[in-house]
Amino acid sequence: GETGRCTISGHRTTYGAPFNRVDELSAEDLIYLDSVKGETYVYAVTKQEIVKPTDVHILEGNDKKELLLTACHPKYSAAYRIIIYAELVNIYPIGDLS
Repeated sequence: GETGRCTISGHRTTYGAPFNRVDELSAEDLIYLDSVKGETYVYAVTKQEIVKPTDVHILEGNDKKELLLTACHPKYSAAYRIIIYAELVNIYPIGDLS
């Protein structure tokens, strides 16, 4: 929930494939992250981008409260990376998603 980029990477086809369908996220979809402190962070997807694995500039911080989800692209290949950008829209205390 702080200013800057939080980046989470996941596999699309191995190790349980947690990001198997990450390419289906689109603008305004919501992403919910629960913290170990019990808070729920809600992010809204702003865009999707395909980049080369060497394009590490995407990890640089900025003045937004932003989440990046990254995975290899296309499935079964490491030729590119799919990047999902999302901005923080709300933080809910433990047990309060009203």
